[in-house]
Amino acid sequence: MRKIKNFVLGGLQQKIFNLVVAAILLIEIAFMLVVSYQQGKLTGLIHDTNERQKSAIEETTDGIMEQVIDSTMMRSIELEGYIADNLFSEVENSVNTFAGHVQSVLENPDDYKPRRVVNPDVSEDGTVHVQLLFAAGVDVTDEAVAEKTELLGSLSDIMVSIRENDADIGSVFVGTPEGVLLIADDRISYKYGDDGKLMNFEVTKRPWYTGAVEKGSLYFTGLEADSFSDRVGVVCAVPVYVDGELAAVAGADLFLNDVAAAIDETAEEAGFSCMLDESGRIIFSPEKEGLFSVKQEGAELSETEHEELRMLLSDAAENGTEVRLVEVDGKDYYLAASPISTVGWSLLSVVDAEVLKQPSATLIDSYDEILEGAEEEFQKNSKQGNRWTRILLLIGSILALGGALSLAKRIVKPLELMTKKVAGLNGKNPLFKMDDSLRTGDEIEV
Repeated sequence: MRKIKNFVLGGLQQKIFNLVVAAILLIEIAFMLVVSYQQGKLTGLIHDTNERQKSAIEETTDGIMEQVIDSTMMRSIELEGYIADNLFSEVENSVNTFAGHVQSVLENPDDYKPRRVVNPDVSEDGTVHVQLLFAAGVDVTDEAVAEKTELLGSLSDIMVSIRENDADIGSVFVGTPEGVLLIADDRISYKYGDDGKLMNFEVTKRPWYTGAVEKGSLYFTGLEADSFSDRVGVVCAVPVYVDGELAAVAGADLFLNDVAAAIDETAEEAGFSCMLDESGRIIFSPEKEGLFSVKQEGAELSETEHEELRMLLSDAAENGTEVRLVEVDGKDYYLAASPISTVGWSLLSVVDAEVLKQPSATLIDSYDEILEGAEEEFQKNSKQGNRWTRILLLIGSILALGGALSLAKRIVKPLELMTKKVAGLNGKNPLFKMDDSLRTGDEIEV
């Protein structure tokens, strides 16, 4: 054994010191393990809680957004469909009313005063007048033709009134099987060709005439260009029968340029509306290209390869549809449709699902930024806490080691004294004398 400044290496004092040091190390290791375990559990709990909160936010915001989409899209598309259908219904009512007057005139000629109708007068261009047009080969001076024409001419004031009181109506007209057309409009100059001659008008070959006769009741043509302008629209016509024989076809033009402009104005970042005819072909749309752009005949959207879209359009033509999430060409859209029952068309509302989810994504991104900042602050505080814990443990260890040295010295000191006394016993001094320093109150004293 060696002694270094009252500390005996290899002796009982070192053993006691080693025991205390070992106990301190075990306590510190156990403490650090418990702290690390709790910190890991806390970090994991915070992470799991954050993920659950994010999922809850996503589910809640997506659910609210879908409810908003369902309610707003349906209200919007139903209102737009109602307005569009009302537009056609008003024209339908006007045409039916006018057809009733035509039938009354032809069935009761004695009750009406004939009125002569002349060819279009270019000087009256821009003002509404009733004009006389006829097909090639028709002799308007023929007595029977002239008599019937003048009889229908008695309705001139009614025709002008209908035209002037409805801004959406382009013209009001009545055509006869004899090839005569009486028309009330303001596009007089369009009735003459480049050579200045009055153009012939093949009444009985026009789609509105043949369609109404074939159907035998009120008929709407498809979208077509107006015969006397560069506008597009539809024609509503109804056949008039007298004594079971076709006597005339009454009708009116409905210009849809304003409808086309209104559809164009529906274009927003999130979506747009488009109008489809009875065959499922898009006739008005703000889209210039792609699946939802205006299509030519033979490219009906109802014939698309997308089954969900076909089903939606099929339902739309009958009763309209609720909002549906449909994947088209790898992209999700919210779609809803409303029927325009009068003409068998439908109005389709298209909303990009990705755009609608942006508020939710932005909210999640903001939440992630908050969490990231909170996590950085937590890690910073955690590291600072660990640093102070290590410092305190080091200070505690130093104090504990000092205490261990002092304790070991106190325990060993009476034993060393006792050892010296025992070594000093001999024949001259056989008695062991108990000193006060040996009175420790423990086993040494005994």
